Amino acid sequence: MKFSVTSSLLVSLPFLTAIQAGVIPLPDGYHRYAAPNNSLQWEDCSLDGLPGRECTRFEVPLDWHNDGAGKASLAMIRYPATKQPKLGTLFMNPGGPGGSGLNDVKGAAGDIILQSIGGNYDLVSWDPRGIGKTIPKTACFGSSEEYDTFWNDSFIPTGTEVRGDFTSQTVLDDFYVQLNTSDDLIRRIGEQCIAYSPNVFQYVGTAAAVRDMVAIHDALEGPEKPINYWGMSYGTVVGMYFVNMFPDRVGRVVLDSVVDPRLWANRPTYEFLRNTIESTDETFNGFAEACAKAGPSKCAIAQQNSTAASIRQWTRDLLDAVYDYKREAGASALFTSADIRNEIHTKLYNPQKWSNLSSGLYAVKETLDNPTAANLTQAKRWLSETFSPMGNLESRAEPNNSSGTPAYGYELEAVSCSDAQDGDVTTKDVFDAIVNVTQNFSPMCK
Repeated sequence: MKFSVTSSLLVSLPFLTAIQAGVIPLPDGYHRYAAPNNSLQWEDCSLDGLPGRECTRFEVPLDWHNDGAGKASLAMIRYPATKQPKLGTLFMNPGGPGGSGLNDVKGAAGDIILQSIGGNYDLVSWDPRGIGKTIPKTACFGSSEEYDTFWNDSFIPTGTEVRGDFTSQTVLDDFYVQLNTSDDLIRRIGEQCIAYSPNVFQYVGTAAAVRDMVAIHDALEGPEKPINYWGMSYGTVVGMYFVNMFPDRVGRVVLDSVVDPRLWANRPTYEFLRNTIESTDETFNGFAEACAKAGPSKCAIAQQNSTAASIRQWTRDLLDAVYDYKREAGASALFTSADIRNEIHTKLYNPQKWSNLSSGLYAVKETLDNPTAANLTQAKRWLSETFSPMGNLESRAEPNNSSGTPAYGYELEAVSCSDAQDGDVTTKDVFDAIVNVTQNFSPMCK
């Protein structure tokens, strides 16, 4: 998981063409308040070179205790067992909240997971309610223009833009001067999301996702068979909710990269920051050690005599240099120090991407030193990539409906805030927590 502070397709396209393009259309005549249709009609949705995937939609009540709330249409994917005898179905959640199960199973990650379990299980995943191709989505804006106008260069959606680790009083003053504006924006974004997607956010959360998974399983395998599950990162929270909500339904369960469920469910969401940053800093130290050991032939930012300490300092110096560049370039800046920190956070997640992380950081440094077209292109390409543990994470501009229209939603916030205790704190409390974690645990926090 990751905590740190896009045109419609022609509706006349055949179902198969649309689904191969990454869109799973809603059935003709779909209406939120019509009775759920629980039939499963699988269609091929394989990518070139990655055959065997099937996709469908499955409808569930938005409120499992009140049919009058309407329904959700869950986007699903299945990678059938490649070996016999088939031993059952394995459900998978890649994390987030906000990670797309469809994207991961449709990609090379599907082959990796299926091979790792021996090929005798159908691998099934879905976009949980509010996420990805599932309808309704936790959408807050209809376009990038609306999104940009609302935030108006605020640091909230991207991360703070500061130099160093908040040890300078000038830096602290620059940070806290944004407090009142930030408080107003945070209140308004809640109002904006509820107005844009009314009667959606209250039906999003981990408990609902678990009930949906059980319903999918019963439609596929029947209620008599045990439910098998593999969750990664936030997906381990889904797994732990599952084994506690339905202990008599548990089959084989794998919890990979475990999130603390007590902290997740019993504390305000902002308190998770310290937990996440501590883990990030440990991982960054591992990256620095591996980079120094690999040397310049395998790690782009290493030199012949680099140490883990020198790699860490090189990265901190780069962040400061990017901050200075943004301050001088203003609105014309191609990237910010917050952008670079976000990339570091994301790409530390998967050690297989560490070479990509080092080459990207090197490209940013080269762009600052020598802003040629080639260097600019390489840096921008790197900044446009995002990785989850097994594949690509969806961006905020994921399609909101069957046509692929962007939604600009808040999946992570919707799920985590739904699950956690009400913070009942002020924006200043959160600002103070950011400063505390940055000063005492890691400057990577910002």
